[in-house]
Amino acid sequence: MFDVRSAAPTVTMTPLEIVSGAPVLVAKPSSFVEVAYTPALLLSVQLDAALTEHADFAQACEDGFYAYFEDLYVNASDGELVCVERVYTLTKVYAEVCEGVLSFLDRRYGAEMTLAWAVGFMLGWLSALALAQPVEAHAGLVLLEVLATEALHVRDCYLPALCGHFPF
Repeated sequence: MFDVRSAAPTVTMTPLEIVSGAPVLVAKPSSFVEVAYTPALLLSVQLDAALTEHADFAQACEDGFYAYFEDLYVNASDGELVCVERVYTLTKVYAEVCEGVLSFLDRRYGAEMTLAWAVGFMLGWLSALALAQPVEAHAGLVLLEVLATEALHVRDCYLPALCGHFPF
């Protein structure tokens, strides 16, 4: 006989199902400001080798990690830099990831902005976010994987076609 009271409910949430929820903060972001970057802190992600083996990728991961913490500092009225507890909603995390990955298309950054750098930067940023907000960071990671894959197609197929260079 099946006893309902003894069965643990299984709850499965996709990243998009928690959009309306409040941010899940497990620690104060400022408590990690002094953490030194190491690649071991990067979140595990499935990305194409064309991105991860690019010369820009490793440095971009480190830059993105530190950029998260730099954003915690604001100028106080007396001109001093003050660390604030910045908390990101899932909507804001998604916006950051989208803007970050697609920034390689923005020619204002010049030709030196590669897709590998944009994706690496966001991986580093999300990895730093995960220290204080792991739920939002992991949801952002799912989006990062999808956007990186699609952006590779844009980079390799659509952009050359725009310039008259057809890869097929």
